[in-house]
Amino acid sequence: MVEEPRLRVIDSGTAKPENPFADLESLRCPQDYEDYMAAEAVTQYPIRLLKESMHLRINPDPAYTVTAVYLVDRGKGGRYFIHPKYRDALGPWPRCCNLHTAVDGHGRYFILQVKQRNPGQDENLWYETARMVAAAAMQDWVKVTKPEGGGWGFIPVQHKMFIPTWPEKPSAAADVRRPHRRSNRTRVD
Repeated sequence: MVEEPRLRVIDSGTAKPENPFADLESLRCPQDYEDYMAAEAVTQYPIRLLKESMHLRINPDPAYTVTAVYLVDRGKGGRYFIHPKYRDALGPWPRCCNLHTAVDGHGRYFILQVKQRNPGQDENLWYETARMVAAAAMQDWVKVTKPEGGGWGFIPVQHKMFIPTWPEKPSAAADVRRPHRRSNRTRVD
């Protein structure tokens, strides 16, 4: 006896989203360097996380902050910006973050990575308190602390600190929202 193939109707609400990796040609990066040779020089800033005892000031201008960008942190292997259409296909790796142009008490400018909860994830004390510290550092200098009970904290700096000289243009991190030419991910060191 031969079995006949069975057809099954799939509800559109349960259908899987289109695979963003199906078109491999769209992922290839051509080697035509002329597009990049005449580019304007940019300043590169390292990406850093909050650290206990850090003196911190964040540029309060919203143009110097990028919200809800997705990064994959590979440890010493670097960080990668992930285009939003690939986030779901990469599972739990991409982490939603806010990026702020900041300076520490030693005058070193950097991009502060403040992790956010991913869609569908519960709120986290560390993420919530990191946003609180970032908001305070936009107002004035703070010293980052780790209070008992977990999370981040801060103490307003009482002594005189230098006035930061922010770059005239928002940092390269502000470029993250725009997809890089013919590229779906960008490495940041």
